[in-house]
Amino acid sequence: MIAGNHVSNGRFYEGYECPENTGAFIYANNHWSFINRDIDKRISEVSGILDACAFAQTMLVYEGKVQQIPNTLPSKRYIRRALCDMHNNLIIVESKVKLTLEEFSDELVKSGVYSAIYLDMGAMNYSVWREYSNDSIKTLHPFNNMTKYATNYLRFQL
Repeated sequence: MIAGNHVSNGRFYEGYECPENTGAFIYANNHWSFINRDIDKRISEVSGILDACAFAQTMLVYEGKVQQIPNTLPSKRYIRRALCDMHNNLIIVESKVKLTLEEFSDELVKSGVYSAIYLDMGAMNYSVWREYSNDSIKTLHPFNNMTKYATNYLRFQL
């Protein structure tokens, strides 16, 4: 089950409570936004809107400021990934080296990120994307123990 309430294709799903979810990403009516308050209320407001999606996770950067990282999250260094607003473009940023969440958040702000929500992959640190120019599939940090638990997906279709 996904931590926190979420919306996919306009349908609301109830998740379990997660204190680390300090922000949310919402897409509805061809507009996306990052929020850091009234998360459950704002997520539920987009349910029923065709093609709407919303999820909660740890907010790393909001309006150009590093956010406080919940002390329940480990301070170890890992490859980090975030969904970000950078110059009004929606991008996914991944660290090249292992960083703490605090270090990653600082680097995002230094790079010009306005808002960022963590894409926590847990032990399933794996990502795939399709290269637009030649339609080839690219993989980052593949792992050999693919499991049925690798279920965190974020899909953009243009």
